[in-house]
Amino acid sequence: MSLFTNLTDRALVEAFLLTREEWAFRLLFQRHNHVLWRLALRLCQNNREQAEDVLQDVWLRGIEKLPQFRWDSGLRTWLSGFVLMRVREQWRTQAQAQKRLVSLEEAPEQAIWPDQQLDRADLLAAIEGLPTGYKMVLSLYDLEGFKHEEIASLLNISVGTSKSQLSRARNLLRAQLEEKFDQEKKIDLEK
Repeated sequence: MSLFTNLTDRALVEAFLLTREEWAFRLLFQRHNHVLWRLALRLCQNNREQAEDVLQDVWLRGIEKLPQFRWDSGLRTWLSGFVLMRVREQWRTQAQAQKRLVSLEEAPEQAIWPDQQLDRADLLAAIEGLPTGYKMVLSLYDLEGFKHEEIASLLNISVGTSKSQLSRARNLLRAQLEEKFDQEKKIDLEK
């Protein structure tokens, strides 16, 4: 099996589609699952059970649709699209149940980073509170390292929309963190 680890994604996909042999799938899985897992976990707000469900569905959908993959993008990008679609489905279900969608237009245009120390938990909580579109673009760009062109392709939006949503997401994040630090400062002053 170690002889096959140097094969390209395309060669592994072709081998899998021709033979349906487990070794080819295993190599693809080992090569890409950690990135897909990290993305699913982040978008599922660190809910491991939801992320596992997403990932299982992603691999099932990916294998089913693999014969139609046209190689217009990298395999990782294509599989990440399935993660996004599945998470969006979860968000829609949750949003319908909770009726708490936030409009993208409600985000402030300008904000500044607070000058306090940033706590990782505060940052993650603020990211989780972002509107869906903002959260996706911010997670893909800043946390997963995707380029705007890849994000645009994954989310079926323009590159300009990706850039705009990233800017607005960062501004809203700054405003939320600044408000939190202002509240903490007020509480400290009252003591």
